[in-house]
Amino acid sequence: GICLSSNVSKSLRKQFFAGDGVATNTTLIELRNYLFARQSELLLLLNKPWELASRALPFLQNCVNELNILEITMTPGGMACWVFLSALEILHKCERYSDSSQMESYSRHTVGLWSYARNKLSELGSLCGLMPGMTMTSEHLHQVVGLIAGMGADPRTGETPLSPQERLKEALSGQEAFLKHYLEISELTMGTYKHIGRMRFARFIGKELSELYIKLGRPQKAMPFLLDLEKVYVKEKWPQLLNEIRVLLLRCYQLTGDSRREFKVRCQLAANGLLSDEQRLQHCLEAEKLLKTIKHNTNSESNANNGESYGPLAVPMDELFDVQDIRLALEDSYTVTDRVLELDLKLMNNFPKEIQCSSIFISLTVEPSDTNLAKHKSVSKGCPHTDDTNEETIRAKNIPKVIPAPEVETFHTSISVGVKCNNTNKLLLRRSDSHGFILQDREPVVADSRHAFKAIDVTIRPGLNHLRLRYSTKESGTYVLNQIVVDWKASANIVGSDMKRHTCFAVIAEEPTLKVLQLTTLDGLTSDILAGVEQSIELQLNCGSSSFPAGLPLTIRPTHGLQIRLETDVMGAPVLHDELQFSLPVPLKPFQTYEIPLIIKTKLFAQKDCNSIQHELTMSWTTSTGANGTADKTMKFISVQFHLLPPFLASHRLHTCDRRKFIEILVNCVSKRPVLLSAPELTLPDDQNDRHTLQLKPMLPKSDSVVHYSQTVHYLWEIVTNDSNLFANKVLFRLNYRLSDHSLASNWEQFTCDYRFPNYHTVYTIRAVVEPQNGTEFCRAGSLCHLNVVISRLLGAVDHKSIMYEIMSDQTLWNVCGKTAGVVAIEGQEDKYEITFDVMPLISGFLPYPTVRLSKYIGSNSVAPTPTPPVATDQSNEAKLVAFDAGQVYNWSRATQVHVLPSSGLIVPEV
Repeated sequence: GICLSSNVSKSLRKQFFAGDGVATNTTLIELRNYLFARQSELLLLLNKPWELASRALPFLQNCVNELNILEITMTPGGMACWVFLSALEILHKCERYSDSSQMESYSRHTVGLWSYARNKLSELGSLCGLMPGMTMTSEHLHQVVGLIAGMGADPRTGETPLSPQERLKEALSGQEAFLKHYLEISELTMGTYKHIGRMRFARFIGKELSELYIKLGRPQKAMPFLLDLEKVYVKEKWPQLLNEIRVLLLRCYQLTGDSRREFKVRCQLAANGLLSDEQRLQHCLEAEKLLKTIKHNTNSESNANNGESYGPLAVPMDELFDVQDIRLALEDSYTVTDRVLELDLKLMNNFPKEIQCSSIFISLTVEPSDTNLAKHKSVSKGCPHTDDTNEETIRAKNIPKVIPAPEVETFHTSISVGVKCNNTNKLLLRRSDSHGFILQDREPVVADSRHAFKAIDVTIRPGLNHLRLRYSTKESGTYVLNQIVVDWKASANIVGSDMKRHTCFAVIAEEPTLKVLQLTTLDGLTSDILAGVEQSIELQLNCGSSSFPAGLPLTIRPTHGLQIRLETDVMGAPVLHDELQFSLPVPLKPFQTYEIPLIIKTKLFAQKDCNSIQHELTMSWTTSTGANGTADKTMKFISVQFHLLPPFLASHRLHTCDRRKFIEILVNCVSKRPVLLSAPELTLPDDQNDRHTLQLKPMLPKSDSVVHYSQTVHYLWEIVTNDSNLFANKVLFRLNYRLSDHSLASNWEQFTCDYRFPNYHTVYTIRAVVEPQNGTEFCRAGSLCHLNVVISRLLGAVDHKSIMYEIMSDQTLWNVCGKTAGVVAIEGQEDKYEITFDVMPLISGFLPYPTVRLSKYIGSNSVAPTPTPPVATDQSNEAKLVAFDAGQVYNWSRATQVHVLPSSGLIVPEV
């Protein structure tokens, strides 16, 4: 080989140019060696070892080609020895002159030399019987001796490390030494390729090493290289190369006794269309045999581990089956519980024979949710990649079939061949190596099958299969198709890829509900439900997620005070009931609604305000949950609350004119629907003894009145009696009414209420007059005037002994001079009391009289009279005031005004 030593180069120069020209006994190889040695010395002097490495590989290849062209006869293996020795000599020389800063550029040129040397060493190993699986014979020994002798003396004897010649001699000495050096050079070459980013070359060397390890009976060392290649070929879609790798993997698994992984590779080869039908069928039959072994081993391992269960083998589905189409027919993007769904599956079987499956299921992931009908329209928005149609469909992409290589054609002239990619900016191949992770051939994880579309005992024939899977919905939530699994004889699960982006649907569990629909008047406006009149309403039944069969008995029960009947009930006289029973005339599907027309009526009671009256309707029915439809009967109830408003409010007032008493009844319409009022009547109760002595005289003529919203009708009666000691404690008011726009019936309804008037007789009257001082004719502002008050008692017997009077005046109008209050004792038969106050008008104009207020005065030692109605009394000894009841005090001077003139000489504002 080449020797780059300067001493050897000088000796060769003397030998070649001893005379006038080149020596005639100089060989071509010696001349080439000398010229390259001189060239290398110059490059090393320039400190360019990478340049030397870049020129070395073309030099070696050209020399080999020249010898072949010249048809020079050489000893077998001689040229391989020369190339190997020359390559190692150049590499060792470059290593002495290279540094870490030049490692990148240096490695790009030396990796070719390492690969060339490795190939020549492999050639020598095959020639001399040193490769694994070969037996070294005497002929091989003669070849080794001849090659070693042909190398000649080593010019680097004694140097460390080993010189290229010593290294080659040691490699040719035996199989173990050869494998040591061959593996060392192979690992170094593969590592250099990885360092410079040429992963394909590194993997190619890994494949050759894996074949070597398989021959050595070390499949564990071969599998990492093969698994790496399998991953790359699957990703880059090289089916022919992938088959070669899987055949090697199959051999490794057979040697290691790994039946689970062997089954996986057998299935992949059986489903590959590039193999012949006989090969595919053979792999399929072997895979079925392995199933029995796997099942037996699984049971044995479970028994050995105290009964711990081991799941069946899981194999990826990618190449074994193709999902062509999944179609889930739904009327909408949601369904309900307790319903059987069907899913149509088109599955392509790539095996050459029928596959007997225990089951096929597509697992579902469930996201529980409280879904109600109001959210149904947005349910499908949470399902990615769903169609707008009613059927959820996914279709597999059309993958072109692999076409075998065509027959080789021979061209008699030179041609140029190239490959052009028009979209390199879109499809950029990026390096993907195995750095940073450990290659592991893991089994896929089988998803939970508690929620899954499933088919039992299915035979999958070769080619396209149409299958139907079923699932019974039990829980509410959002369901997403997760994973398809083919259970092969309960021993192996062929697991498909993740399907979460394909389709989903919602399962809704909603209880039936009731709703009272708003009424609509003839003019199209919504109206409130009124109390006290018959009116039609619609009770809407929403089935929720349940189904109601036709003829289902239903019962509607209202709360106390409310009566109902069906509006469509025309059999006989319409009668309101406290309970309504009927049968559902039509079947109802989930989420359908059914309107039940009802006539309702509740009694109208007197109330002080327009607060609504709350009532409730409860519907009940019986459901059967047993398998035979008769057992496990359950009574279900649903209810709805609604409010009724009174059509009008009735209130009363007591008016007094001296001894005369008047009762005013005010009827205020609070309904938006007009109400027709008729026949108002105010009477005394039948249990009152003096009802014939007392009379209630109407002051207004009787007539029908139509009142609209916010309008008020006034009715007035006078209490007429000849005996002043008699009084009406209680009166009854009756009024006929109906809605003026009522279309159901023309019957009048009667409103009744009672009013109480305790102690309404006039006890005192007050007469007041403002008079100027003596000597003046008019009242003037700023001048004192007299307020003369006369209190008259009309009843002889009273329940108090003293009364207190108070002057209540507007301080901006009047100034009361002196006392403003006092107590008058009620003694004997005296029935008139006169009191005079000094008052001063502050402004001129027509001024209202100051107000005189009377109260019962209870002294400290007196007992307070019992008020009516009774209230809690203060038992202390302090004096107190008790107000008179309404109507007991009548003021004749209320709203009376006095004309006050301006004061003379003063500027006083006049009002």
